[in-house]
Amino acid sequence: RERRTARATAREAKRQGRGGREAVEAAEAAAAPLSGEESQNEVHDSLAAKGCAGQCVAAPGEWIREARQPSLAAGAFDIVIVCDCLYENKESWEALEAILGRAVAPGGEVVLASATLRRPFFEEFSDRLAGAGFARAEPAVSEHAV
Repeated sequence: RERRTARATAREAKRQGRGGREAVEAAEAAAAPLSGEESQNEVHDSLAAKGCAGQCVAAPGEWIREARQPSLAAGAFDIVIVCDCLYENKESWEALEAILGRAVAPGGEVVLASATLRRPFFEEFSDRLAGAGFARAEPAVSEHAV
């Protein structure tokens, strides 16, 4: 429920072109704890009244440690963006794959963003994820990135 509300709130903020301090205040308001008695409609109305577009969670991590001793909740993320992480560091790919397998919610998405010069690594890691059961979409390749 919170993830759906956060996505809707983020879309609305983007549509309204809000940023800077307004975005910070909206994020703080969206992160405020809610009582267990509030219905989904009340939550949505509450966020809308506060001008919140959603909630964004950034969760950096040390892959090998996280793979061995998970601190992220299982299925915690509807979408995970892996940006500029695929290069000659293949010894850590097993850990990244394990984290993605654990932290991505059922039906969630993994977005891999990589510079074109790293395309061989991107393709190899994509193959690993496909072998682990992730569905693979056709990559969108541009002159700048894959």
